[in-house]
Amino acid sequence: MKSLIAIISLLLISNQTIAQGQWSIDAGILSIHGPNLVSLNYETEIKENVYWHISAGLPAIVTGFSKSYADDGNSRKRYSGTLGKVLGDDWMLHFSWTKEQNLSVKLIWAWGISVPILSIDDFQMESIFSTAGSIDAAQFIPLPILNLRYDF
Repeated sequence: MKSLIAIISLLLISNQTIAQGQWSIDAGILSIHGPNLVSLNYETEIKENVYWHISAGLPAIVTGFSKSYADDGNSRKRYSGTLGKVLGDDWMLHFSWTKEQNLSVKLIWAWGISVPILSIDDFQMESIFSTAGSIDAAQFIPLPILNLRYDF
C-alpha cells in the first residue's frame, strides 16, 4: 500500500510540471472518477476533451481516462473507464456514463450509471459471464451515479 501511495504521489508531482490539472472533491452515490462515496480527485487534460484522472476515497483508489462531450454551455456528457483497488477487495474495471450540469462555476451535479466489467484477484479474472448463476454475479450489477462535485 505504501508503494502505491508513493507511485501516485510521484505521478501527481511529475504531472503538475507537465500540465495544469484540476483538483476536485465529490460526494454521493459513486462518481465518474470511480466507485467512491466520497473522494479527492486529480484530473488533467491530455488531449482535447480527453482526461486522465486519479481518485482516492472511500472505498477505492482508482485511475482512468474519461472523454467529455459538451451539450451546451452548462452541461456535458462524460464517458469513463477506470481501474481501481477497492479497499480490502479485488481490483475492478468499471465503465461509467454521466450527464453533468453546472450549478455554479465550481459546483457540478452529475447523474448516470456505472457498470463493473471485470474483477481481478490473484491473477484470476471474473466477469458477469463467468459468475452467471452464482451470488458472485451481484458485484457486476450496474449501479446509479448521483453526486455533487466541487472543483478547486
